[in-house]
Amino acid sequence: MKKTLLFLLVILSGTVIDAQCWQSISTSDHTIAIKNDGTLWSWGSNSSGEIGDGTIIDKNVPTQIGLDTDWKFISAGANQSFSIKNDGTLWAWGHNTFGELGDGTNINRSTPIKIGVETNWLSVSGGYWHTIALKSDGTLWGWGSNAWGAIGDGTNTGKNIPVKIGSEANWQSISAGSNCSFAIKTDGTLWAWGQNSSEKLGLGLGIPLSKNIPTQVGIATDWKSISTGETHTVAIKKDGTLWSWGDNTQGQLGDGTIISKNTPIQIGLNSNWETVNGGKYHTVAKKLDGTIWSWGDNLQGQLGDGTNTRLYIPTQIGISTNYEFIDAGILHTIAKKIDGTLFAWGFNASGELGDGTFVNINTPNLISCSLLGKNKFDLINKSFTIYPSPVKDFLYIGNSTNQSVDKITVTDLSGKIIINQDGDITQLNVQHLRQGVYLLKIFIGEKSCQEKFIKE
Repeated sequence: MKKTLLFLLVILSGTVIDAQCWQSISTSDHTIAIKNDGTLWSWGSNSSGEIGDGTIIDKNVPTQIGLDTDWKFISAGANQSFSIKNDGTLWAWGHNTFGELGDGTNINRSTPIKIGVETNWLSVSGGYWHTIALKSDGTLWGWGSNAWGAIGDGTNTGKNIPVKIGSEANWQSISAGSNCSFAIKTDGTLWAWGQNSSEKLGLGLGIPLSKNIPTQVGIATDWKSISTGETHTVAIKKDGTLWSWGDNTQGQLGDGTIISKNTPIQIGLNSNWETVNGGKYHTVAKKLDGTIWSWGDNLQGQLGDGTNTRLYIPTQIGISTNYEFIDAGILHTIAKKIDGTLFAWGFNASGELGDGTFVNINTPNLISCSLLGKNKFDLINKSFTIYPSPVKDFLYIGNSTNQSVDKITVTDLSGKIIINQDGDITQLNVQHLRQGVYLLKIFIGEKSCQEKFIKE
């Protein structure tokens, strides 16, 4: 009995360690995330290299990007990704046709590339085809597509390097959307610019005009946070009240109607909203009590209530009260609990949910977070890497040589061959293996090398 208890404690201890994994997340049609160890991970759609692993192949499981352990801040744009390191440098990758990466080119990048030489970047927000960012000195910067004035520099000319927006140095928070941008100043005022389709700027104009410089939204001075979806905008004030405006054809504003609004309207009477995020046609939010809520379009199950039925008012998802953060992708949702566990639901055709499948799910689904290590070994000074270890579903094989692998085998410790595959393989499905220690062997011609890995 004591031995059994000890074994259970070991398992439970491992579970706790496993749970305390994810630190921060940002999602669009793909997701980027930072773990507690400072490593960078990504999964989902990868048509423009937005995953950052050097390929344009979709990934349906979290994939580590490089080996750096000093990532601090992340933002997933429509088809591009951004991250800031602890040293204040800015990095970008993915779609770049409009210069939205800011590297001075219009060439897509499939791995992170450093933007400029500055070391004082504070936050960044990737939109659909443009980007806005803040520096630690409170200045505002923008680049990318500018046909509707989304950069905010007073022109409609695109930029492929960061340009300073105005001369003010009191910007505090930002959100880039579909050809539009929003920002809040330190005085609590809210500003908007760019395309005003669906009247998502909230300026009350009643017609779809555009603005190419930051324009104040109303006169309120108590705005706390802002998020823009594709056609609507949501925000929270310092008193904890929830507000929204723009397109409402899918009920994404949450006021119980499908009538669009051209100025901010309060949603309900609650004053305990903490965060809110807009997706394509749905909205998700978290209250101070740790509960999560959603409303709007639900065709792909992105609301997470177990149905595919549209909701017109904020509706609680499940009964858990330990959520820390929630973010809306284009057609899916991801949320993190206080213990660091990550859950996802909704559209999954490109692996957006990170669960190893391409199947939509309409309830919160746990994204595995193993203690993913990398084992490096050589074949006559030719470097290979296998990861993760321990592994749950898929074992990845990195080959930094210029030689093709002839065969790969997996054996148990008795020498019995469990997997035997010919060819230059980069991924092995090991879901069917029992828990334990295995040996992976790589063959190139008459030479071979092997390394242990753990199946959890």
